[in-house]
Amino acid sequence: MAQSAWDKLRCPTLDGYQAELPDDDLVAWTRANASMQYHPCSTCAMGADDTTVTDQEGRVNGVRSLRAVDASILPSESSGNLNAPTIMLAEKLSDGVKSAG
Repeated sequence: MAQSAWDKLRCPTLDGYQAELPDDDLVAWTRANASMQYHPCSTCAMGADDTTVTDQEGRVNGVRSLRAVDASILPSESSGNLNAPTIMLAEKLSDGVKSAG
């Protein structure tokens, strides 16, 4: 962003951010000024090993008869709106819930 090609588009810095700050100060500035937007996801890892919260069918490890079927078990953050991937996940995993009886 500091390249001359951006000179006409660049605006002044906001809230005291300065690119020349030491890393610790940049981290502090980011924590004070950044926020979560929209919908959080990928907070409960889905996978096949002991480090994950659910298995590939959404069954919560160590809890009998409980499944997580929402955006929290997506393997990574979506670059777009979460609606479509969450519906796809729910459609797929609901087949397993229905067949489990």
